[in-house]
Amino acid sequence: MGQARPGEIYCFRILGGGYGAAQVIAAKPDGGDPIVQLLPLDVDSVLPPGLSEVAAAAGSAIADEDDGPWHCLWVPAFVPWWAQRIGEAPVRPRASSQGYGYWEGIAIEALLARMKRAGHQVPAWSYDPAPVVVDLGGRPGEMRGDSSRLNTRDLLPGAGMPVNWQGLSVLPGITDLAHEGSDRGLLETVRHLPFLRYLTWRSPQEDLIDLRDTQLLGVNLLEMDRPLTVLLPATTFALVLDGRYDLITLNVPDLSERFSLTLSGGTSGGLPKGVDALRRLHVHSRQIDLAPLVALHELADLTCRGALAGIEHMHVLRGLKNLRNFTGYDIYGFNAEGFPGLADCPHLSAIAIHGLRASDAKILRRRLADARDAALGGESSCGGSSDDGVATRRSLQSCRGLTPERHSRCVPASDSCAAARLLANESISVTKVMAPDGRIIAG
Repeated sequence: MGQARPGEIYCFRILGGGYGAAQVIAAKPDGGDPIVQLLPLDVDSVLPPGLSEVAAAAGSAIADEDDGPWHCLWVPAFVPWWAQRIGEAPVRPRASSQGYGYWEGIAIEALLARMKRAGHQVPAWSYDPAPVVVDLGGRPGEMRGDSSRLNTRDLLPGAGMPVNWQGLSVLPGITDLAHEGSDRGLLETVRHLPFLRYLTWRSPQEDLIDLRDTQLLGVNLLEMDRPLTVLLPATTFALVLDGRYDLITLNVPDLSERFSLTLSGGTSGGLPKGVDALRRLHVHSRQIDLAPLVALHELADLTCRGALAGIEHMHVLRGLKNLRNFTGYDIYGFNAEGFPGLADCPHLSAIAIHGLRASDAKILRRRLADARDAALGGESSCGGSSDDGVATRRSLQSCRGLTPERHSRCVPASDSCAAARLLANESISVTKVMAPDGRIIAG
């Protein structure tokens, strides 16, 4: 779609159905890549909104830090494939925040505003450095009272002993929780944590994980090795699966462009069940087999990362007629001759491949000369084809009402870390471990 310009208004689908909108209110160069500032508009319509509706919202929008659910966001100027231009309207001068992120953050803010209107609680963080003791029945741990992230590892009692989940009450603002092993009451607990937005669960032992009564935005299920059915809430934007994800059955309320699935580990021979209508997929493995993607007829956005041993069945991409965006990181085994051209995938307009042999980059530049946005062989991307696994996480972090204010700004960067790894390892560990007699024994 090219670069956005000040005054233009774009609409986009909100997770769960309906449409939101945003206006471009400023533009500036940022090194070699231009960026624009987006103002989310107070629009939530069943059908794509008309220009008159969004222009009225643009005229009355408030982007101050203390008013309304919105704040402005500087994003790459290239318009993502899922944003639809409606028209233009005059830009009103206004004070605005200086947050940096991705277009995805605007869509996430629209969902958070909808959740707030529906009565969901929004975390109100306040500075509280005073220590509190988290006691789940194992070794008590000392943390700051304003901590928002917790890993239960080292805090749980021995196997077979009950977990004192009431011990989490000393941390009223938990937004990010990490757990390992069997349930032990975890599922019932997360349903009653009103501000919880991210859950990382390593080696789950259950047959069914039902998260429908939560308001989770991001879920990571890691090191899976058994059949498992996962029921997600309507609020989940991003799901990371690691291990034998071919044994997993998913129930996802909305598989549209708002939902992103990351598959990591390379030990599976297929896809999870229940994702035939998936539009955004990220695969992280030393060797990637694209053969299972033949079933994903609606796939529009594909990211491959870490395929140092090669990508098999590249020809499958030629059958993905809806493919619009391809991103690759560290894929030195890449077969440039097998990559589809624009004749195979007529909607393919944004390609970014970082870590590519010079000879392959030369072939692709020739074959993809007409692509709108192509960054090959380690060049900096224009932004239209950013790694959405990382972008989604940072966009989630940047949204007010999701994480505490001290975490409410994100800076654009090119992160070579896999999305699954990034999501899995960001839980804040306990800073100190306290013995039953009150002595600090670690930290």
